[in-house]
Amino acid sequence: MYDIIYRSKTGSSAKYAAILAKKCGAKVYELSKAIKELEKGTKVIYIGCVRADNILSLNKAAKYFDLKIICAVGMAQTGENINKIRTVNKIDESIPLFTLQGDFYLDKLKGLDLLMMKMVRKTLIRQNKEKKELSIGDKDTLELLENGGIRVNADNLKDVISEIRK
Repeated sequence: MYDIIYRSKTGSSAKYAAILAKKCGAKVYELSKAIKELEKGTKVIYIGCVRADNILSLNKAAKYFDLKIICAVGMAQTGENINKIRTVNKIDESIPLFTLQGDFYLDKLKGLDLLMMKMVRKTLIRQNKEKKELSIGDKDTLELLENGGIRVNADNLKDVISEIRK
């Protein structure tokens, strides 16, 4: 079993790391702690939050550890945008990549993150409201943007757990 390392801004990546660790019997480390405590090159699962399609601190994690599985936590539905996230972050096809929908609360953001998300939020709400027909995912994203909400749950990790058990 690989150790689990995460980088979280608002807590969703940390929640997923804790759920995954409990289900798989792994140890969990926040990235800065992992760098201090684990040997360079340790094989790990990395769970990081997404901002503008970039997985935060992914390059830093890859510099220190052997990333065997990567999970990107953002606003998109679980399983969506995998190819885009892989391309933007230059993740080799040999590394399993999963996208997981996280929780969203605007009041948990600070500084530049808050400013950026307010602008993105306004644009996405307008774009979704202009669509003639909304998919289930669009409706969920609109609900999340307008009201915030909890989306982290163990069911979102089923494909990750299957990959670990291979």
